[in-house]
Amino acid sequence: LLLPLLYLTPTVEQPFRAITHIAMEVSICWIAWRIADVLTTRARLLEWLEARPGLRGILPLIRQLIGIGLTAIAAAIALSELGLSLTSVMASLGLGGLAVALAAKNTLEHLLGGMTLSLDQPMRVGDLVKIGDVQGTVEQIGLRSTRIRTQDRSLVTIPNGKLSDMQIETLAARDRIRMNLSLNVQYTLKAQGLRELRDALLACIGKNSQV
Repeated sequence: LLLPLLYLTPTVEQPFRAITHIAMEVSICWIAWRIADVLTTRARLLEWLEARPGLRGILPLIRQLIGIGLTAIAAAIALSELGLSLTSVMASLGLGGLAVALAAKNTLEHLLGGMTLSLDQPMRVGDLVKIGDVQGTVEQIGLRSTRIRTQDRSLVTIPNGKLSDMQIETLAARDRIRMNLSLNVQYTLKAQGLRELRDALLACIGKNSQV
């Protein structure tokens, strides 16, 4: 609005106007990034995310991706204002993004798997689970992998990309536990002894109110 009052020559006015547009567009992108920063920071306090630690841990990554995207948009617009072809710039960014995506294919697969686990929630931290041949307690659901502490106290790390395709048996969600015991008795034990053993076992089980 103030450009007419400056009485600039056309040679000077054009680059000055371009610089002004670039400053405005960069400011808008910066404001948008600050809004996203505040929203992602406050979102960590939501109860819905408190129950989903894996998804809560993705918020910093989402904030960084938003910042990178806004920076790329501001850079593309600035190059366009300087006279470069926006189409060629976007094509270059697209090829670069494709190359990065192909190079980080496994990482993206595990990241999306972690997001799926956080949204679907087949298990939570502290749950006793059985996944394939691994049985133990979930210690951490991270961005790339999930860590399970087995009954032998060893730590098993499973990539989220593979975990999202595996059968997850959550033992902690059982309302009852079936106890299947094998009792060894001597072959010389008579029928009366078997009846007494059975009665003694039933009496022992009956003392427990949870059975």
